[in-house]
This record gives sequence, C-alpha cells and structure tokens, in this order.
Amino acid sequence: MGLLPVSVATDVVALLHGDAVWWTMAFWMAAAGVVGGWVAAAAGLLDFAAIPSDGPVATTGVRHMMLMGLSLGIFSSLLFLRGGPNAPLSVPWVLVLDAAALVTLLAGGFFGGELVDKHGVGRV
Repeated sequence: MGLLPVSVATDVVALLHGDAVWWTMAFWMAAAGVVGGWVAAAAGLLDFAAIPSDGPVATTGVRHMMLMGLSLGIFSSLLFLRGGPNAPLSVPWVLVLDAAALVTLLAGGFFGGELVDKHGVGRV
C-alpha cells in the first residue's frame, strides 16, 4: 500500500518536470506496489472467508474488498498502459487515473483499518 502513493507522487513530478528518470521510478514503484497488492489480496481473501457472512463485519469486509480491488485494478491498468520503465506516459489524464486509484486505495485502507481495529479480523 505504501509504494502505490509513491508512484502517484513520482507521476506528478514527472509531469511537472518531464525528466525520464521520474517515469522510470514511477513504473518500478507501481510494479512493486501492484505485485505486493495482489499478494495482499490473496491473504485478504483468506481472512474474508473466515468471517461470518452476515452482520457489520461482512459489510465492512465487502466494502474493503471492493475498494481495494478497484484501486488495484486501476493501478494494474496504469502499469500495463505505461508499456515499460522507459516508456513515459506523459499525458495529463494519467493524473486522473492516479487520483481515482489513490482515493479508492485510501478509502479501502480505512475500511481495512476498521476490520482490524474495530472487529479484530486478521489478528492471531
């Protein structure tokens, strides 16, 4: 979750300065974040399968899963659209997609925090 906002920040810097090193950094931050996100999603599905299917825990879990899945899907699509670490995606609409992915990531993270802190999901 930490690398994906860094990829957004480096996209902003890349669009402002146009330096190719920032596009490369954004690509690798996004790539590492997306890989980590898919691993975390697999672990999250295991946690989700263990909670009761009704009640506030399930509702919060579904919200978390939907938002994080949407965010991961947008970030994954952006990674694919980049075309590689040396192919700059230097169009302003990338910031729109970055912003949508970041907002859904933060909202999903909020619900993930609710699952752990309020409902104790994932605790050993």
